[in-house]
Amino acid sequence: MLVDCAPITDVDTAGTWVADLQDTFGDGWDGAFLTFSIDGSTTQYTISADQGDAASYDVDVPDGVVLEIFYTAGNFESEHTFQLYSPDGALYGDYGPAPGKCVN
Repeated sequence: MLVDCAPITDVDTAGTWVADLQDTFGDGWDGAFLTFSIDGSTTQYTISADQGDAASYDVDVPDGVVLEIFYTAGNFESEHTFQLYSPDGALYGDYGPAPGKCVN
C-alpha cells in the first residue's frame, strides 16, 4: 500500500535518477521495496536474496511528470539503507537504516 507522500519538487526531476540500495546482512531486503511513481505509474525496486547486499537502479523520469518516491518496510529494517541521486548527479538523500516511508 502506498503512503500519501509529497511529490518531488525541490529539484529538476527530468532525467535519470539513480537508486543505490544496500542490505548490511547480505540477504536482500526481506520484503521491503522502493517505489518510484511517475504520473501515478509505479515501479518497485528491491534487493533480492540472490543480489545479496546491494543493487543499483537507473530510473528514467520524463520531463513534466509528477514524481513521488516511497519506501515500504519489510523485515529487519535496521539492515536497509539507500541513496538517491538526482539527474544532475547530486546526492538527493541518504536514507536508513530503517528508512522512513516518504522520500520528499
